Amino acid sequence: MHSRRVKKAVDVLDTVVALTLQVLKASPEPISSTVGSILSQIYDSVSATKQNRNQLQFLVLRTCTVLQTLGTAQNYADADLQKHVTDLVRVLEAIRDFAIAQRKKPFLALVFTPDDLRLEIDAHERNLLAAASAFQTAALLHANRKLDDIGDQGRAHHQDLVDRLDTMKTAAANPEVLDELLGTLHADVHKTMTAMQAVLDRERSGRGMLSEEARAFLEAGLRRLKEETGKSVDTHWWTVTGYEVEKGFKIGSSLAAGRWHGVAVAVQPITGSEALLSAVKLWDRIHHPNILSFLGASTTDDPPFVIWPYMPHGTVTHFLEDHRDTDLLTIAFETLRALEYLHARKPPVVHGNLRPSLILVNEARHAVLAGVGLSSMDTEFNAAHALSDNLRNLRWRAPEAMMNQQSSLTTAADVYSWALIVAALFGSKVPEDASKLALGTRPSRPNLARVPALAPQGIQDAFWQLLQRCWSPNPAERPSAAEAAAAIIRAVPWMDPTKLLFDFPRTDGQLVDQMRLSSTSLNEYIMVNQSSSQEPYVLTKPVEGGDEHPVRRVSFLLRCHDQGFHDDETDYRGRYAWVEAALFRRDEAAPYEVDLEKEVPDYHRGHMIGATRTEIIRCKFADSAQQIYAITWDENHPVVRLMKKGDRLGVIPRALFPGWQTHLYGVEVHVICEH
Repeated sequence: MHSRRVKKAVDVLDTVVALTLQVLKASPEPISSTVGSILSQIYDSVSATKQNRNQLQFLVLRTCTVLQTLGTAQNYADADLQKHVTDLVRVLEAIRDFAIAQRKKPFLALVFTPDDLRLEIDAHERNLLAAASAFQTAALLHANRKLDDIGDQGRAHHQDLVDRLDTMKTAAANPEVLDELLGTLHADVHKTMTAMQAVLDRERSGRGMLSEEARAFLEAGLRRLKEETGKSVDTHWWTVTGYEVEKGFKIGSSLAAGRWHGVAVAVQPITGSEALLSAVKLWDRIHHPNILSFLGASTTDDPPFVIWPYMPHGTVTHFLEDHRDTDLLTIAFETLRALEYLHARKPPVVHGNLRPSLILVNEARHAVLAGVGLSSMDTEFNAAHALSDNLRNLRWRAPEAMMNQQSSLTTAADVYSWALIVAALFGSKVPEDASKLALGTRPSRPNLARVPALAPQGIQDAFWQLLQRCWSPNPAERPSAAEAAAAIIRAVPWMDPTKLLFDFPRTDGQLVDQMRLSSTSLNEYIMVNQSSSQEPYVLTKPVEGGDEHPVRRVSFLLRCHDQGFHDDETDYRGRYAWVEAALFRRDEAAPYEVDLEKEVPDYHRGHMIGATRTEIIRCKFADSAQQIYAITWDENHPVVRLMKKGDRLGVIPRALFPGWQTHLYGVEVHVICEH
């Protein structure tokens, strides 16, 4: 049955391609020969491909339908026609190269990335339609309507998955087929074993999802390779291999866009496995919304590489070219907050190589600091700054650090770089010759009045004085990142990122000057599941105030997400990853958790929450992106009314049932009491 279906699909494809080539022969040059030749190459590549045959045949059919519109007589001059043909050829060459790459793709990579091919085909179709639209809009629209009649990519995708599952079932039970698929005589055995072990470990920990057939295939393959080599491999939570990552176009001198299990990523090669392992140890303890967090790394590929979240807006310099209304002060402040966080680690983490091309902008238009823990040779996030431009990049370094002496890479040097970059972002000209800066040349004062937050002259003066202090030739005279952030908040009070949490309660329209704020925070990454301890992640300071129940407001700032996926194919969408709170009270014996079910019986504390706990938030469903939640309980909240002097609030991340996880990166709790 399967062979008959394959033969029928091949016959249809042969007929459509032959018809399209005939149409192209009747079209004007250079369409006739150039486009026809590339279509033949695409067809030959797909015909020779055994894997993902259905989807690739579908792509060829779509390509033919679009190209058949080029047979209509054109009204373009020769020069215009040549330009459009050049664009079309570029797209067709990309499709050809894509088909060739699929032919060479190992079966193991198809097991790890079953859905990525569909996304790539979608992208090629969009590019093809855009390139062809310049020739014949009416005919192209007609072709577009016919595309649905040819077939559904979803069905082709499903059939490829079915075929692959059948192959994996056979391989898991047949050593000869298994050896053929693994290519154990030719492939890098250590890399193959590492890839299999990493994916299996990820699935067992709830951070991935495999079909039963894929799991059995990988387990059988791993056993087979262990028998042949007599060796085993160790992996970490962050281990990935090149089998899982699809690299695309370049986005920097060393960076490439890519896709990892359907997610857009940036792929960056690193010089040496030891340097990568050292950096990973550092990244594993750094979690901040304004610092680029790594997703995984490979030490088995040549060269080793790391994958980062893809930042569609690119570097801050590139972003500002197209978004002149950007709040520059917020970008500067968020970058400074990132440095403040790094410098507060124990021991302090020094960036050491800060420059504009390493300040990125995420989808929400917030600053994200990149390049932490990497050498200058591994931190190019912008094609405009090639490796040959190291001398130009040297100008952003503090004078004492220009020679890249390790002892000179200090927190004070980071603050210097920040100030110089901020001046450039605000419009100052920074000399390209680093020697001029080393000898004392500094940027002139930019027009700070163009930034709305700095409109008052007094604020402009204070901000300019701060920048001048930050780039003092004497490192000892520069403020710390924390001091600089505090100075900005003093000068521009509304710059505080948690300002909405700090609005004090009002009584009869008047600010109560007896209010006092007590803040508690912790920024350490933790992942919990149903077997994890239910001990508090953080405890607030004991409540103080003028009466027995002094609390007027409690505000939480949480940074977290769930496991990032779910395998429930029904419409049910339960959420079993959340953060809850407990009220701790001290008696003569020891602290205990207040029984909220008993004390406030009419208060709904959340779904499947214990008697002494109340829900703060439920994590966004099946989303691996770090979310920031700001929740406020006012004085009418039952728990706030219940709180007494000496009480403490505990914040506890929770998850229930296998596979559910809560990833917590940081918590702030702000308690306002009346004194």
